[in-house]
Amino acid sequence: MEAIKEKISKILKNEVGERVVDSACIFCGNKLGANEFCTCRQSKKINKYYKKLNDYYSSIFSLFYDTYEGKKSLSELRSVKVPGIFAGMTLSDYVIKNESQKAIVKAITQYKENLIKNFTFGINLILYGNYRTGKTMTMSILAQDIAEQGFTVYMFNAVDLVNDIKRTFDAKNNLSTGELLNRISKVDFLFIDDVDKINPTQYVQELMYGIVNCRKESEKPTIISMNHNLEELDEKYFGEAVVSRLAAQAVIVNYTHENWELGK
Repeated sequence: MEAIKEKISKILKNEVGERVVDSACIFCGNKLGANEFCTCRQSKKINKYYKKLNDYYSSIFSLFYDTYEGKKSLSELRSVKVPGIFAGMTLSDYVIKNESQKAIVKAITQYKENLIKNFTFGINLILYGNYRTGKTMTMSILAQDIAEQGFTVYMFNAVDLVNDIKRTFDAKNNLSTGELLNRISKVDFLFIDDVDKINPTQYVQELMYGIVNCRKESEKPTIISMNHNLEELDEKYFGEAVVSRLAAQAVIVNYTHENWELGK
């Protein structure tokens, strides 16, 4: 826990800057009590990052306390549903046979190592490339790793996501459309697999814009996988408004090696 707290403090100091010196706001000089946030205009620009990471630290403190007390295991408290074939896998299960796969593992590892920073500033991850090159596998591994760090994580196949939303139109459904979209928008890390497998109707385009825009404005990371590149995603699917928001702050990983089955 102390190591996590130290890492958070370092990120805040290096990436955001100090907010308080000698119990006073560094910008306006207003005296502040313990854990108090100044309301001056300049403070508001960085307070959000301090509050965001304070909330994260408080949530994982509670998680580890409950685990220590034996109330629930960490896997029960924070878990993510991934395709069954990839459940429990780690990056060591992703066999490296070429330079493309080597670069992929390096990029995924670096994203994971910078997880708190990526969470703080809403840095997305975009995986694209050939069919059957391990995009869903590496997404699933990363999603499980992130959940184990105490973050909330949702992973959906894009087709399933759209179908889940359509099912909320039924009055008998226990979950309303608004409630589902609220969960999707607010989760710490959202994974959408095969984002270019859905029919880009006007409704779907508006839906994706709403999700992506909401997450960008609240600086929450979105991780997507697709076979098309960003230019094609813009032209054939969701348009510039969606793609520009996804790519504005993103790590982009290209899976350039052959389809595993065709390459045999």
